[in-house]
Amino acid sequence: MGQIEHAQPNTLSRRRLLAVLGLNGLSATNSTHAEWLVQMGQPLIEKAMQAYETEEFTWGLSTSHYYLDKGATQMVTLERENWMKDAHGNVVANWFGAGNVWGLGGGPIGGDPRKSRLPKSIHISYYDYQEDLFYQLDAELPQKELYALFKQKTVDRSMQVGAVIPRYDRFLIGIAPQGHVVLWVRSAGAKDQVEFATFKAQIMQGMTVDRYNSTGTYGPNGGRAFPISTDRWGKLSSSTSLTPVTVNKLKSGWLPSADYYLQQRIKYPWRYQMSGNGRLLEFTETQGNQEHFYVGPWSLTPYLNGAAMRGVPETTTMWFNDSEGMRHSIYLAFFDKYRVAGEPDLSPIWQAFRSAFPDRKVEGNDYWPGARDMGTVNIHVSDDLKSYTATLIKDELRIPLPVGKTQFFDLEPFAAWPGQETPAPAVIKRLQGGPDLSSQ
Repeated sequence: MGQIEHAQPNTLSRRRLLAVLGLNGLSATNSTHAEWLVQMGQPLIEKAMQAYETEEFTWGLSTSHYYLDKGATQMVTLERENWMKDAHGNVVANWFGAGNVWGLGGGPIGGDPRKSRLPKSIHISYYDYQEDLFYQLDAELPQKELYALFKQKTVDRSMQVGAVIPRYDRFLIGIAPQGHVVLWVRSAGAKDQVEFATFKAQIMQGMTVDRYNSTGTYGPNGGRAFPISTDRWGKLSSSTSLTPVTVNKLKSGWLPSADYYLQQRIKYPWRYQMSGNGRLLEFTETQGNQEHFYVGPWSLTPYLNGAAMRGVPETTTMWFNDSEGMRHSIYLAFFDKYRVAGEPDLSPIWQAFRSAFPDRKVEGNDYWPGARDMGTVNIHVSDDLKSYTATLIKDELRIPLPVGKTQFFDLEPFAAWPGQETPAPAVIKRLQGGPDLSSQ
């Protein structure tokens, strides 16, 4: 994982400014009028350009970290040493807690949603019991790109069916071994989650548990209100923590590797398709790189006809009609076991994608594929709707993919879950047409 590129401030040339003003109904009839527009319009444009720094959104924060076996690893954020600040240096988030399962996370103290400006910088400090190391990260966030994500809308299919809601309203931090940190932007229900930035935290040289515990004035007698345990091995051997085998490996000098978390970020050019007794209508997908997306009816055609890089498939829920026009949903998991607690073993899927797309590396994630680059994961529905197969197709290559858990449901027209009645016509229109209908 490398450092993110910092966003560069936009500048408006005179010609571009006039063009922008023209789009807003203002035009120049002569050079004098043009200069007046530039002078009068510049503050308006600059104000609009700075909205990403000043506009407020309601957003929260979750945290997660890597696991090693069937138990939880031990990770602790440093007291009062984790925050986000806006472009003017004001703290907009302050949290304590390293969460739980990688890519899923939990709510730390201070992570509840609140209305505030978007962050411009992030500061993270934590102690990794497994490595016996303190880490610290200070980084800038590309605020314009963040603003563009938080302005996106989607249509709710769960709590407020048919309502137009923010597509993204939460941050998720992931701490991997050796100081690797991922920042995702997600929705509260995690239907959409996108990798936003990756970082490499630095080791806090000279910091020890005793030194950390002795600093600060937050405890009742000075020191830390939440000191770090000095019994490292006891902490790692607790009933909810690591197995004796893993603890003994750590005692012998073995250290966790970040390779798995670096590998899972690799993207490939592929898309879903459905064949057999099923016509795909919409779907949600979870990818092996922890990205999640909902593809609604309004965005299905661009998805099927477009080209994009994606993480390997992990799970999907697909809504479809059979040949008689009856609506169903199918949930498919492309794994049959977990490698550690909460993290699916996607080794067979990775092997299949490496065969179809050899020599892919994370550095190529930004590559923009063409139509000929794309592969497909074909979900075939049997005539009797009782069996489902998944096949990775690339040119003449056909690779069967593992399908673990499946769940099938018969649904009412336009319904999302079993037992839900067909929504009202106005709701159906929104569910089919997407969030942009709100402006029509």
